[in-house]
Amino acid sequence: MNKEQRKAIRKFELWQQRKFARNAKQGYYFFQPDNVAKPTPRSSRDAWGGTYTNEDYDRRQEKYITWAMYAFVFAYIAFLLWKDF
Repeated sequence: MNKEQRKAIRKFELWQQRKFARNAKQGYYFFQPDNVAKPTPRSSRDAWGGTYTNEDYDRRQEKYITWAMYAFVFAYIAFLLWKDF
């Protein structure tokens, strides 16, 4: 464990330090930020270089589906009312 890792672990609470020490004795090292080649992106700007836009998504498709759903519900209600006559 190098100096930077020790400094980072000192920021943890005592029970967390004990858990790290116990895991280190058993050979488990969960906290190794220096071994990661590329850290996990924390924002869409880190991941994609800007805001994320899905090319497959189209607002017009959503409108058509909504209108089709309204038409189906209206037709079903009309059918139920017509059947009672």
